[in-house]
Amino acid sequence: MRKLILVAAGAGMLVTTPAVAGTNSSTLTVQATVAESCEVSDATLSWTGLGVLAGADHDTSTSMSITCTDGADYNINLAGGNNENSGQRRMVGGTNGDFIPYDLYLGVPSSGTIVPVGTAVAAGTGNGTAQSMTIGGRIPSSAANVTADSYSDSVAVTITF
Repeated sequence: MRKLILVAAGAGMLVTTPAVAGTNSSTLTVQATVAESCEVSDATLSWTGLGVLAGADHDTSTSMSITCTDGADYNINLAGGNNENSGQRRMVGGTNGDFIPYDLYLGVPSSGTIVPVGTAVAAGTGNGTAQSMTIGGRIPSSAANVTADSYSDSVAVTITF
């Protein structure tokens, strides 16, 4: 509340004195909770221009990226795929029902490590940025020849952290 004090000082002059205002202070607390998390990118492993399969290995590779919070330990597991049979991953033809066997590798097949069905493919520790991982694929020379068609499979990639 302001008080107005009128003082007669000279001819028609008014002087006011404001009342003293009070102050108070408080603290604003700012918080954030960061939970461990990991993301793995989608990827496509593709063989193109194949003809006769038997008699030679057919290799290809692709990259996936893993992004985990700083310090989060992770393991990546590759499942058997939708057409796995007795531990062998297989692609199936879209119209003919033929199968093409294939193996997955950590790295390129010529120098990488084969990844059996249900086995952890990689382990690491996140650093907050995308970390690249090469996944290789090989159709072995023992694969039977198949009819011309589009072949595919879908392999679940699971990251635990």
